[in-house]
Amino acid sequence: MNKIIETENISSPIFRYNKYDNILEGETFVTDHIFALLISGNQDVWIGGKKWSFKAGDFRFFRRNQLTKYMKSSSSEGFKSIMIQIDQRTLKNMSREYRLIADGPYLGGEAQLLMQSSYLTSYFDSLLPYLDSQEAYDSYILSLKARELLFLVLKTNPKLKNVLFDFSEPGKI
Repeated sequence: MNKIIETENISSPIFRYNKYDNILEGETFVTDHIFALLISGNQDVWIGGKKWSFKAGDFRFFRRNQLTKYMKSSSSEGFKSIMIQIDQRTLKNMSREYRLIADGPYLGGEAQLLMQSSYLTSYFDSLLPYLDSQEAYDSYILSLKARELLFLVLKTNPKLKNVLFDFSEPGKI
């Protein structure tokens, strides 16, 4: 079950996904950059004819503005993940506030397995109390936690700066 917490006009950028079907297939358009932790199960993702395979414990990054096909396979605990969606407004605000700018072309793929790090593990663990809560200020806290993630990702995967802070519009295919 996707869980989106809303407080007034603030919508949480952080989602928990729990599914207990054996296999789930589909397709989706990724509108904003997504960071995710696959907690249990496996996922295959196809983007532009290329396949990425992810397993439990993987930290993943999906680039914005792309069509993806996926197949999610459950383990004995089901298929579970936590996803953080980072919109362009948040990135532009952070770029202005912290002078974060792309300094070259992004040479990575449309999806990427992120380097394992105790920073990222601790970060995802710190989200759990807020995802299970319905308290009024928790959606604000989750918005701050999304910004925190960007600094941790830049610390552990610095090359992602060139895709996160590139605000040019994608060209036509």
